[in-house]
Amino acid sequence: MLAPFVVQGPRVSEEMRGHILDFLAYLEFERNLSRNTLEAYRSDLLQLGAYLDRVGVAVTDVRHEHLAAFLAQLAEGGKDRAPVAAATLQRKTACLRSFFRHLRREEVMTHDPTAELRSPRKGQRLPQVLSRAEVGRLLAVPAGTE
Repeated sequence: MLAPFVVQGPRVSEEMRGHILDFLAYLEFERNLSRNTLEAYRSDLLQLGAYLDRVGVAVTDVRHEHLAAFLAQLAEGGKDRAPVAAATLQRKTACLRSFFRHLRREEVMTHDPTAELRSPRKGQRLPQVLSRAEVGRLLAVPAGTE
């Protein structure tokens, strides 16, 4: 059921595609994650796979430095794409942690390249407040009749 999703996408090694498919099946059948979450993770991992292919690193050889460079590249954007938001980077980081934890659990890897990975802090949005004029108009309204 997940295979058609994994086959389509950027250039990714067959080894990486197999690990992605196995991970997505685990998430779908054992963790019962939603279709939207599976699609987001699929997209994130294909993006990582394409990056690893470009830099010539096998998924089993990934180190912290590779993941940090991948996330930094996403945060900075590029000539043909905008920088991704902090919330998106947090989701991608969570995806990477989960993926590499799965590879260790399956004994594909013995080290954890995500151990020192830090998620960017997501800025808090401040509430919108009334201006002085709006407060004045609000206070000028007559009180109720009760």
